[in-house]
Amino acid sequence: MKTVKCETCNAVFTEMEMSIPGCCPFCLSPKVHEVVTAVPLEDRDLETLWLIFGDIPMDPVTEQIEDSFIGFPAGTHREEIWHWFDERYSRGVQALMEEVG
Repeated sequence: MKTVKCETCNAVFTEMEMSIPGCCPFCLSPKVHEVVTAVPLEDRDLETLWLIFGDIPMDPVTEQIEDSFIGFPAGTHREEIWHWFDERYSRGVQALMEEVG
């Protein structure tokens, strides 16, 4: 599942949320780009990504994601993704778990 960010309104959303292919579902701007792990993100972007991450299918035994997510391939262990969030979110991954969902 591709996650994208609108350059016009800064919304972060999944490609599946686009009602018009290639356009932001919030402002209809065609200026969207795929979010990759190297792109600097604000806390609100990370909170949105955390919610999207919660919808990514995960093997309950291996705790590996079963679909790609913001540059992490299927088969990545959830803790590796947690570390990515922890390094970028101003209050750490624990706050995301407790406050965002």
